[in-house]
Amino acid sequence: MLTVATWMARLTPVTLAVVGALLLALVAVAWFNPEPPAQQQSELARLQAEHVQQERRLLAQAKAAPPTGRINLNFEKLSFYLPPGIQHSVWDGKGYGAYLPTGIKSYDGREVRIQGYMLPTKLEHGLVKECLVLANQMTCCFGQEPRFCQFIAARIDGPGVPDLMDQPLRFEGKLRVGDVFENGVWAAVYSMNCTTVTP
Repeated sequence: MLTVATWMARLTPVTLAVVGALLLALVAVAWFNPEPPAQQQSELARLQAEHVQQERRLLAQAKAAPPTGRINLNFEKLSFYLPPGIQHSVWDGKGYGAYLPTGIKSYDGREVRIQGYMLPTKLEHGLVKECLVLANQMTCCFGQEPRFCQFIAARIDGPGVPDLMDQPLRFEGKLRVGDVFENGVWAAVYSMNCTTVTP
């Protein structure tokens, strides 16, 4: 300990400042970049492989659907994760359309049937005319925010339907896959014109 103190006493103030700055820089690098580069590359490679598997799974599911007529969908077939390394925010005026997997894009314009929970967004004369179709009750009844691909913005044809937000419903109609913006703000990646809503 005495030799370190003696050595430090011999250093000029400029040298001490440089050594101090270097030590702070090393601590900052270790703090903000705790994984060695090899571990980061390995983790990125693993995430990229998972993303490729996701794309293949979604494409296989889409190819298994009949080429014509109404298809039965569920939110698992519409759920996907962004590519590794993408930090996305809808507040920058961009949607998620650029990241849509090919398999999911193939559902665009198809007549579909999907089960979900209703969260009314527009009522006319006591009947629901527009709603969000949600994957589960956690988002409609308990306030959990859904992921960007776990809901469908739906418009209901005709006079509307009763508010049945506390039970699973079947929604049938034409699905649109692609970003929906309202007044320049991103609203949904899936939308649907519903012809039928039944318990």
